Amino acid sequence: MPPRRAILLLAPPLGPRAGALAAAARRLGHRVEALAEGAAAGDGRSLATAAAAAQPDVVLAVGWRQLLSLAECPAPVVVDFAEPEMLWAAGAPGGDLLRAKIEALARADFFLFPSIELKRYGLPWLLLAGCDPTRLPAAVLPACGVDDDAGRPGADSAGAGRGAGGTLSLTVAGDVAPFEDPWPPLRAAAEEIAALRTGGVDVRLLLALHRRVADGPVVAREPLNPPNGFPGPSEGAINLHAAGGDADAGFGAGDLAGGAVVVDLAPRSALREIRFPAETVSRMRAGTPAICAAHAPLAGEIAGAGWLADPADAASVRAAVRAASADPVERLRRGAAARTLVRDRFGVEEAAIAPLGAFLESPARRPRGPAFLDLSTDLARLESLLDQVDYLVTNLEERA
Repeated sequence: MPPRRAILLLAPPLGPRAGALAAAARRLGHRVEALAEGAAAGDGRSLATAAAAAQPDVVLAVGWRQLLSLAECPAPVVVDFAEPEMLWAAGAPGGDLLRAKIEALARADFFLFPSIELKRYGLPWLLLAGCDPTRLPAAVLPACGVDDDAGRPGADSAGAGRGAGGTLSLTVAGDVAPFEDPWPPLRAAAEEIAALRTGGVDVRLLLALHRRVADGPVVAREPLNPPNGFPGPSEGAINLHAAGGDADAGFGAGDLAGGAVVVDLAPRSALREIRFPAETVSRMRAGTPAICAAHAPLAGEIAGAGWLADPADAASVRAAVRAASADPVERLRRGAAARTLVRDRFGVEEAAIAPLGAFLESPARRPRGPAFLDLSTDLARLESLLDQVDYLVTNLEERA
């Protein structure tokens, strides 16, 4: 029998990815204690103090930012690249953020990725953090959500009820980057829903989006409300922020949990082409089909468990909404396919979690090479030189 480890899970407010990693570690026979961002402060202790008191054999951090709160950690550290963090801050990452990420990753000994796309994105960061390029301590572990037996309360009955009759809810939730404009495809969806309602179809669009704002290594989430002129409640589009709905109350609460179709139509960008859609996958786990962007990394697999649309093409979005609203039996069939897909593709079966199991069986600190902590300084110097070159070229052009 492999030794049983005490694992400390550090995560932002515990979500589907953190839940899956905790389930994976427990399935491997280890004991897991979870500390969510802000949870440790409830008894007056800082995250660092609470982590030190836990005396874990291994620290498992969902996202590199969790390591910024810790002092030097004697236990081996596993970091999960749950998000392409730097792409969220595209446009103005800042030297401090670059340095903070490299410093945090330099403390880690093993790295997990939810998808091969995120692994390709993350490998250069591992080199900057001083990993040996000939033996990168990294693995893909696509688990998402929680064990099937611990799914959201009443999810199947809620989904089946909406599918068989009553109001059909198309739910839009999740985070939006500062540079993203999510509203054009959602406006097309809202306009199609308004037309369907005029024709007697009982359908609505529930909006629960947040804008993610990064200030250096600190990330905040702010409610994102529709722009002026966006269809309103009388046309079937309901902003849960204004209506008092709680988008973060969990999968078993309110309209967000009961929505029969989840809508994930973020416009195309470098971020969206590699980001793992954990929120969408976790809703599909409970039998909810999805309307998904055709450019998303999992679009090919989601196609049989929902409907694909091009967010840049209003006609494509409207067609997907019509198809999802047309046949309750087909919704139930695709919902069942969604649940099967997530269980088989993103579950915590032994073969899928074997890389994590191998590390936890004999966790060890990796050899440390030099981390490129001066990268931010070098980039700032390069930017200054480029500004000088631009000035000289402009000056010469004016003189000519």
